[in-house]
Amino acid sequence: MGKKTCFIFLCLLCLALFSTVNGLKGQRFDAKLFVFGDSYVDTGNSPRSIAKAWKPPYGITYPGKPSGRFSDGRVLTDYIASFLRIRSPMPYVLNNFNPTFIRYGINFAHGGTGVFPTLDASNQPNMTTQIDFFQQLISKNVYIKENLRSSVALVSLAGNDYATYLAKNGTIESHNELLLENLLSLNKESSAPVFIYLDLYKAFSSALKLQQFPSGNQLLKPCCTGVDGEDCGFVDKNGIRKYVLCRNLRQSFFWDLLHPTNEGWRAVYFALRPSLKNLL
Repeated sequence: MGKKTCFIFLCLLCLALFSTVNGLKGQRFDAKLFVFGDSYVDTGNSPRSIAKAWKPPYGITYPGKPSGRFSDGRVLTDYIASFLRIRSPMPYVLNNFNPTFIRYGINFAHGGTGVFPTLDASNQPNMTTQIDFFQQLISKNVYIKENLRSSVALVSLAGNDYATYLAKNGTIESHNELLLENLLSLNKESSAPVFIYLDLYKAFSSALKLQQFPSGNQLLKPCCTGVDGEDCGFVDKNGIRKYVLCRNLRQSFFWDLLHPTNEGWRAVYFALRPSLKNLL
């Protein structure tokens, strides 16, 4: 599978899930956001030693330096938090569970992960482990039932499970059934009883049609592209950058081969917002 084909494939298999607990309406200022998933929602859990999201030029739009977000700026988590009128929840790896840290929830997501172990992140916490982290905090009374009644869980699954499964000669049809079965199982294990599915694929399609983004082949062209076969953010041993940036970030939907820009996620969020208002 070529880079461009893989890039399009991953974008078409995005899924966002929201879980709401009775009592959220009218309490947005007190809401907490718990985030599970992959690089589309990771805000700093992926290890600095291996994640390109900790290297320039990632983060150049927001917060102005690399922050572990796989984008030039904000990711979906940040926009959902803004909808709830709260700050983006802190990454779990900071491991400092004081009242200030946990006030807005916690982000457990790790780039490259999925429901199952994946090729790119086999030793990183997958969905089961992330939910285990959450359950441990509940068992320690870091969060209590009253907290969860005004909380939202955001779960993002892109193509990591599918890419891994196809690499092992599996089929999309058989994996769909297995993936859904495990998601339902994880839902039973979590403390949030109701999952509401939002179609992120339709949100992507809608956002891509906005006039601020170019049409045709330019639409799928990432802003940050590697040269000589390297990835965005790669610097050789002599300190020479092996990537180039586009001229206008605001007109680019994609940041690198797999991830939207700050403006791309903003467009997706605005496509999702009517559904969010109806659900929450």
